[in-house]
Amino acid sequence: MKEKLDIAFIGTPDYPIPAIRGGAIQTLVTALIDKNEENPKFNITIYTINDSELNDIKYKNTDIIGIKLTSLGKLKLIIRKILRRLSKNKISYRSEYMNKINKELLQKKYDYVIFETTDKEVVQLDVRVKKFSRIFFHIHADYINDNTDRINEISKLVDTFICVSDFINQRLKTVSVLSNSNILTLPNAIEEKNISLEERKKWREGIRKKYGFSKKDPVFIYCSRLSPEKGCLELEESLLKLDSTAKLLIVGGTNFSSNKKTKYLQLLKEKSIESNGRIFFTGAVAHEEVVKYMVAADIAVVPSICNEACSLTMLEFRANGLPTIVTNIGGIPEFTNIKASLFVNYDENFVWNLTLAMKELLNDLELRKSLEYNSNKKMDQFYYQEFFNNFVEIIEKDKGGVKD
Repeated sequence: MKEKLDIAFIGTPDYPIPAIRGGAIQTLVTALIDKNEENPKFNITIYTINDSELNDIKYKNTDIIGIKLTSLGKLKLIIRKILRRLSKNKISYRSEYMNKINKELLQKKYDYVIFETTDKEVVQLDVRVKKFSRIFFHIHADYINDNTDRINEISKLVDTFICVSDFINQRLKTVSVLSNSNILTLPNAIEEKNISLEERKKWREGIRKKYGFSKKDPVFIYCSRLSPEKGCLELEESLLKLDSTAKLLIVGGTNFSSNKKTKYLQLLKEKSIESNGRIFFTGAVAHEEVVKYMVAADIAVVPSICNEACSLTMLEFRANGLPTIVTNIGGIPEFTNIKASLFVNYDENFVWNLTLAMKELLNDLELRKSLEYNSNKKMDQFYYQEFFNNFVEIIEKDKGGVKD
């Protein structure tokens, strides 16, 4: 067996890796790259959408291959999508992105090929790659089911499915053709940050001054993409039901680093008018700057109304000592506990349930202090170092299956 295994990560065709444009998946893969630089275990190659800024990024143990897409390739993809829709998906999915990556994979012959994409890229893998590479599919959300297009092909192509939470793991095991598949959990994680109390105080005062918050103003914070499944509208409605001067700071854009205007964003802005100046929008904020807004708040809310695999934002709230109100669905409960978070049921009374939880933490200072005290306890298991260790362990246990 060779000293260091060769691993190829396949990124999504929208945001680049390393995470120079943001993105949760991109950030997690970047963490693996960085930790592998500190303690080299693998020779890594990243296949990612091309970006001019990638040219300035150099690693000792990782090669970055930017895939350039042509105008003709993009046009062909659009036409193929239309034809697929008209044929009810009888026409196979093909993209210039995966065509170019397949050529590389056939030539380079990696020990492992790990897809950090959706199933649309996985089904395009050239089956000849399996002759010499182990194929892993890292699944970050709840979307694989019995009705997934070409699920039978996926089950044959993939050697191991890696899930970001036990919730996704269990959901995958309900897919009939995957019942005998190797399905593992690699819990999501965040970066451990050591920020001085002096710096936190400076950030808190600066952000609160920027938005006109007084020292006594209780401030709730929402920090995520502004899309319907994240529950931001329901959070606004809950705030409006509060008989309080509490403020709500909404941190984020429509998609990672984007401030693109959407109908949903317009709906949020219109609803905020009813608050008489208690709801504030920051727009998209660079990932490294988000912590400044977190320390400026008093209570964090993760009001997801979808089966979220894992809320990285919630982990960051906890790491920064914020008591959190979270929806009790999906994989969220795996990454917190009743000592650090107040759980809210998602049902027909969700908005009112959320209002009651917000009201409880506003009025019960002892409970809030208790949640705050316990919020960042037992967080070591959710930091990047443990994430990398767990990844290495998965590969170490599997490497007996590597083709010679």
